[in-house]
Amino acid sequence: MHFLKLDKMQPIETQKDLYIFWLAGLAFRKNHRHLEKKLANYIFVASNKSKLNVKFDYTMDDINFEFNNLENMPDPDEEGYYNNDPADKQWQLLEAIVNKEFAKI
Repeated sequence: MHFLKLDKMQPIETQKDLYIFWLAGLAFRKNHRHLEKKLANYIFVASNKSKLNVKFDYTMDDINFEFNNLENMPDPDEEGYYNNDPADKQWQLLEAIVNKEFAKI
């Protein structure tokens, strides 16, 4: 699956580009929760350090790995999908980490 808005942000050439890409993906997810697993996979693959010419630090490795984890989160119960979704909490935590690290650049 392709996400046109994110496709247009490539190639990713710097750490700043990568953080902006991650933040755009996180923002896109807020309005497209039904696509979150496909989006997580897309972000993980597109920002894999073996494909990029960007110097990764440990935090960046961890962030990218978290997108892979989000792709593999179990589906929540229908009833509690928007109220008590563990994956939603993980997305929010990841967004906070990405924002914090991006502020350091």
